[in-house]
Amino acid sequence: EGQPLNPNELGGVVKVLEALADLWSGRGWRELLVPNGEGVLVESSRCFRCQDRMLLARVDRDKVHLPHPSLAEAVCEAAGLEQLSKVLQERLEDNADELMLSHSDLEGVLTHRLHSEQLAR
Repeated sequence: EGQPLNPNELGGVVKVLEALADLWSGRGWRELLVPNGEGVLVESSRCFRCQDRMLLARVDRDKVHLPHPSLAEAVCEAAGLEQLSKVLQERLEDNADELMLSHSDLEGVLTHRLHSEQLAR
């Protein structure tokens, strides 16, 4: 990984990306360097847009690069940053014994508990 840009460098990179977005709108770029949330330049194909806070809470931020907050949505779109929700696949852990089938014996027990007066309080 590279080093974070200083504030002046970051501002310059953002201005260049904004200018490129105006010039190349609709053409889509690939393999451009964009600043991530920490201000480190990463390939645009490794950076993803995400507006879903619940999804962000479940993602390992060390493995997923998000764009720097100073990048406008139009710049992110022009740079080809995909929505994280469209490319992410969530998987269950290998603990298959913890999976619950919809017709298991526990379904009735859970349904009863969810509709109980104690839970409604």
